Amino acid sequence: MNAKRWAILLAGFGTVASLVAQGPPRLDDLSGQRRPRLAAQADTNDWEAYFDYAVEHLRTQPGRARLGFFWAERLNPIRAEPLYGRWVAYWMGRSGWWEEYVRESKSVVNAPQVLQVDSLYTRALLRNPFVAQTLGILLYDQLPGLWDTDDLTRALLEYSAGKMQEAAHDFAMVIRRDPHRYYTLHYDRALAFTALQWWDSAAVELDQMLNEMRARDTTRIIHTYQSRELLLYGLGLLRLVQGDHPAGRAAFEGALVEDLSFYPAHVMLGQEALQNHHTAQGLQEYALALELSHGDLWARLQYGQALIQAGKPQEAVAQLDTVVQTEPLFADPYLDLGTARAAAGQPEAATTAFETFLRLAPRSSTGNIAYARGRLAALANQPH
Repeated sequence: MNAKRWAILLAGFGTVASLVAQGPPRLDDLSGQRRPRLAAQADTNDWEAYFDYAVEHLRTQPGRARLGFFWAERLNPIRAEPLYGRWVAYWMGRSGWWEEYVRESKSVVNAPQVLQVDSLYTRALLRNPFVAQTLGILLYDQLPGLWDTDDLTRALLEYSAGKMQEAAHDFAMVIRRDPHRYYTLHYDRALAFTALQWWDSAAVELDQMLNEMRARDTTRIIHTYQSRELLLYGLGLLRLVQGDHPAGRAAFEGALVEDLSFYPAHVMLGQEALQNHHTAQGLQEYALALELSHGDLWARLQYGQALIQAGKPQEAVAQLDTVVQTEPLFADPYLDLGTARAAAGQPEAATTAFETFLRLAPRSSTGNIAYARGRLAALANQPH
């Protein structure tokens, strides 16, 4: 959760733990470590299996949790949850550093190691501004002292326990008591409402928070990453879910007014343009997003899929080849790659892509598995 908001809870905690002279530890380099061993019935192709493994060990064995979240991210690097999980797991078992981070000690929050860790949280929010952030409670639970009994603490605990209606109610009570002081809690209410799929209520909360930020001329709230462009992006996503595409586009455009380099908004404007048959404009937005993201895998995958939709399979193959080279264990891009290669007149290469997808796909991807098998059957029956 937001470090500045959570700092309210620390009033009842003990003194700051004494820290060693060196800076915070580096983010764990886990690239050379094997996958953790899962239960016999678990699907080792499914990112959620490793995510669940990590959550199970987060409190007592944070090292195992870090490895589990790392492998969950490898199997599906476009999901926000593993990135957020890695951010949480980094701080578990490091309560002294965490307390300094929450207190916004400059020597900690500005340390290169911590900036690298915070980039995980940033990337999670760029993937999904409404990613569930219930694991954060464990970071505070590892600190000494007792939980307070005030309304804010109760709301945060309710949110972390999945009691979203109760949390939304209690967040509202706190905001009502002092709207100026607690305006950032509108985001917490929006998180609760999106978990309930109450899209309109979530949008109202973001609107109220944005209005307060504009009145204060506030652009950023916390060092981790929270900005007007991110909130506008989230608002745009909510408007699309509600079926209000003009309002969604307006919100994405507003995000770019705040920061022209905010690439997720370019992706969504590209998607909207393609859906309205403005192909050249849409592809331009996707290409710009990829450039601004410095080759982010999610942006490249979106661009590759857009090129397929636009009837440019050869160009799509170039983008999707890079995606699978970047993360060869990520199953879904092989499905798109097979489609693009088949459309580009490369049946043998398409067959290889579909077969790779079937080897890597989680069991839960029943629809995509059926599609890949159907395409393989069709390719096998093509005259050579």
